[in-house]
Amino acid sequence: MIQSLFLDTSIWNFALADDSPDFRDLTLELFDLIHQFESRAVISNLVVQEIDLAPLLKASRMHDLIASINPYVFEMTDEAFELGRAYITHGVLSENHSVDCFHVAAATILDVEFLLSWNFRHLANENKSSRFSEVNGKLGYPNRLKIGSPLEVLRS
Repeated sequence: MIQSLFLDTSIWNFALADDSPDFRDLTLELFDLIHQFESRAVISNLVVQEIDLAPLLKASRMHDLIASINPYVFEMTDEAFELGRAYITHGVLSENHSVDCFHVAAATILDVEFLLSWNFRHLANENKSSRFSEVNGKLGYPNRLKIGSPLEVLRS
């Protein structure tokens, strides 16, 4: 079982997505797996800030979910912001998606095994994952981070 998982904002959002019951159910299954195997869940203060932008009731419910998982909350550092900007400079994602880059940077610096996201366009796809990994290698960061959806963890 995977020991450490960075959960981006989309994970918390889809846990409450009644309009996407398949993604919701898979996310809740992931949370059960985290509890069962005592995997270390990780988020950053940016995830918390993004959740705080949601409507009050939804944000409150997501905070309750976070409390139930009790992830380590990484406070973004200058190093993490610099690495995130390096992904943008290297063309992995545009400035418009800087928060996604910062999530990857946090997971990389913490040497997390897997960053999970339901964001298939910008994060949870093989092309983006390999491009983030390429930049990490150029800059001397570990390349063990895998980026994918909860499906990849649930199937393993």
